[in-house]
Amino acid sequence: FEEVCQAWLRAETDAAAVGWWWVRVGEMRDSSLRDIDRELDAVAVDDDGEVIAVGSCKWTEGPMPAAERARLEALAAHLRPIGEPPALYLFSRAGFERPLREAAAGDPRIRLLTPRELV
Repeated sequence: FEEVCQAWLRAETDAAAVGWWWVRVGEMRDSSLRDIDRELDAVAVDDDGEVIAVGSCKWTEGPMPAAERARLEALAAHLRPIGEPPALYLFSRAGFERPLREAAAGDPRIRLLTPRELV
């Protein structure tokens, strides 16, 4: 599913490259700050290597929770800390929780996609 989403994102954004990205972030664990490796399912970069879009791809039974948007934005901030934040693409097999749909309706930077929209 991730590879299908990446191919769609490459075509949609006219990116120079799209792939996975691992980023090391500081997170609180057991009352101490620890460096944790986190993965982004899809990251699109332009010809200059600037991150233009990030995506989360979930092939799960239930709808994607609203917390996934916050997670994606937090990780995107590590990739592009200065300037306009990248577009957010959330791909879900089973749809999206209402708060996430409402957030997307009010923010043109957020795109919610199910497998139907990828064909």
